[in-house]
Amino acid sequence: MTGLQFCYKNFNAITDGRLEEAKDVYTLLELALESNLEKDFVNLCFDAKYMIGLGSSIAKAEENPEITGYGTMRDDLNKTILKFLQCLKEILGEAEEEIQLYFINKYLQQNDETDEMEDLLRLVNDFAEFKIILNDIKRV
Repeated sequence: MTGLQFCYKNFNAITDGRLEEAKDVYTLLELALESNLEKDFVNLCFDAKYMIGLGSSIAKAEENPEITGYGTMRDDLNKTILKFLQCLKEILGEAEEEIQLYFINKYLQQNDETDEMEDLLRLVNDFAEFKIILNDIKRV
């Protein structure tokens, strides 16, 4: 059994209290397993963790006036965001239209100016946390 299959079968016990958008991560995990897109799901986890790290590094660099060469980090962050969205699109491409619309409306459309894609950021954070869960499972 793969780490993803183990997570799917034991999802509630493994993720209890660790994910804000647990239901949606579960849905995406289920879609990925059903469609043989496990690699895309794992890439979502890896890319999310990487985006969080890059974002943190960029924020620290912006606060330090002595650091001026963080433009490549921004480029890398933009590429990783696009890669994350592409993997999400691949997985959702296998879903029923109702599920696709739910994810598009919730995560990929900015509803108003104050929203600032907070739902998508929560999903990214959940995937970053899921990367930690997968790493823990590998160690055991």
